[in-house]
Amino acid sequence: PVLYKNSQVTRASSLLHAAIKFKLQLDKNEISIDYERGTPLCMSQYPRLFACTRIPGDERDELLTYQHKPLGRDPNSKTTLYETYNPVHVVVLCKSRFFTFDVIDKNGLILPLPHFERNLHFILNETISTARLSNPPLGAVTADNRTTWSKLRKRLISLDPQNQASLRTIQSALFIVCLDDMAPEHLDEVARVMLHGDGSNRWFDKNQLIVCHNGKAGVLWEHASADGTSTLKLADEMFKDSVVNSNPNFDTSKPEIPPKEIIFVLDDELKTSIKESFLSFRQLIMQNATSTLAFNRFGGRFIKESNMSPDAFVQIAIQLAYFKMFGEFCATYESASTKQFYHGRTETVRSCTNDSVEFCKSTVKPLISTESPTQYTLLKKAIDSHVEYMKAAKEGKGVDRHLFGLRMVLEDVKSKENIDAPDFLLDDAQKRSSHWKLSTSHCGSASLSLFGFGPVVSDGFGIGYMIKNETIQFCVTSKYSNCLLYTSDAADEEDSVDL
Repeated sequence: PVLYKNSQVTRASSLLHAAIKFKLQLDKNEISIDYERGTPLCMSQYPRLFACTRIPGDERDELLTYQHKPLGRDPNSKTTLYETYNPVHVVVLCKSRFFTFDVIDKNGLILPLPHFERNLHFILNETISTARLSNPPLGAVTADNRTTWSKLRKRLISLDPQNQASLRTIQSALFIVCLDDMAPEHLDEVARVMLHGDGSNRWFDKNQLIVCHNGKAGVLWEHASADGTSTLKLADEMFKDSVVNSNPNFDTSKPEIPPKEIIFVLDDELKTSIKESFLSFRQLIMQNATSTLAFNRFGGRFIKESNMSPDAFVQIAIQLAYFKMFGEFCATYESASTKQFYHGRTETVRSCTNDSVEFCKSTVKPLISTESPTQYTLLKKAIDSHVEYMKAAKEGKGVDRHLFGLRMVLEDVKSKENIDAPDFLLDDAQKRSSHWKLSTSHCGSASLSLFGFGPVVSDGFGIGYMIKNETIQFCVTSKYSNCLLYTSDAADEEDSVDL
C-alpha cells in the first residue's frame, strides 16, 4: 500500500495473515451478514473461499471443500463435495516449487505475523540457495483441458503414493500464495501477471494470492467456488488489515519448524505431459491480448450528479465503443447477483437492448439536430432500461439461467435416451444470442486498482471495470490484436457521452 511496506515478504505476510484472520472469524460466525438495499443476502459461498478446490473429471469437475464439521454432499448437487477435515496450513509456490507451513496453532488461533514473515522469507531464500534441476512446472496442468488434467492426475496418483499425499496437501490448503520473480510496473503488465503470469508458478484449481518481487499484489479467484460479491469482501478485508498491520522491518530469523517442501515423483512420461501442458498454456497466453485504461475525465460521482446509474452509463459506453469499432451489435453479458435467494449465484443482464441500439445509432447523426428525440433523451432511456433489466435479473426474473438449465438437462438426457432437442434450443438466433462477444462485469471496491478476466468466446472481449468516484478503470482482454484499440475507443465513447 505504501512504498516502504512494499517488499515481497512484507506484503505477502500481511495479506495472508489478514485472509486467515477472516477465515477464523468466518468459522466463529463473526462475519456480518451482507445486505443490499436492506435485503439480507445468502452467505453460503463464504466457506468455499478457503480450503476449496476443483477436482478435474473426465466429463465433469467436482468442487471439494474441506470443512471442520461434516456437511456431506448437497443432495441437489452433482458437483459439490465436502470432506470433514480441519486444515491449518497454506501452500506457497515459488520458482515452480511447492512448500507448506501451518498458520493456525493447535488451539485454533492464528499464529503471529512474524511467523508468516519467517516462513515466507525462508522459502524465498531456499529456492535461491538450493536451486534444483527442477521438474517441469506441474501447476501448468491445471490450466490445460480439464479431461487432459483429469487423466494426468490419475496417472500421477497411480505412479506413487507420495503423489496422492502431495495433491491432498495442495487441495486442502486454506490458501495458495504465489511468490513471483516478476516485477511489473505498468498496469497492463500487472494485469497480465495476475491473470495468467508466465504459466510456471500457479495452481489454477484454487484461490491464489499473487505477490510480485516488487510488492505488487493481487488475487486470482477460481470462479466455480464463489462469485464476485463474496470474494470482493475478503479482498477488501485483506487490504484494509494489511495497511494497518504491515511490518516493513520483517523478521528474517529462521523459523523453529521450517516449511516443508511438497515433493512429486514423476516419470519421463509424466514429465513430457507436463511440458506439453506448459507449452499449450504458453500458446494460449500468446493468443490473448490484455489492455488497461484509466479514464480520468470523470467517475461515478459526476454520473450520479447527472441522475444516471454509473454502471448503466458504462454499459452503454461499452455498447457504443463496440458499435463504432465493428458497425454492428452483439450479445452482451453482464452478471447480476441473485444472492437474495438461498444458494443464489448470478443471472445475466443483456446489455444490448432495443434502447441501447437506438441510442448508439443516433450518434452517427449530428449532435445538434432538429430531429426528435435528442441523443441525450435516448441515452437516458437506454440507461433507464438497463437499470430495470438489472433489477429484474437480481429478483430472479431473467431468462438465461432458465435456458441454460434446460440445455444442461437436455445434455444429460441425451446421453441416456435417444431424444431430439426442442427446435427453439437449436435455432440459430438462440445460439447467436448466447455467444457472448462482450462479457462484462463491474467490481466496486476502494481497495482494488484493477479487475479483469479473459474473454469467454474466441471472437469476443472480456471487460472488467471499476467505477470510482473520480475515475473509471477498465481491463479488456481479447484474442483480437486490436484489444488496445478497444480501450482507446472506450475512452473516446466515455468522452462522447460526456454531459
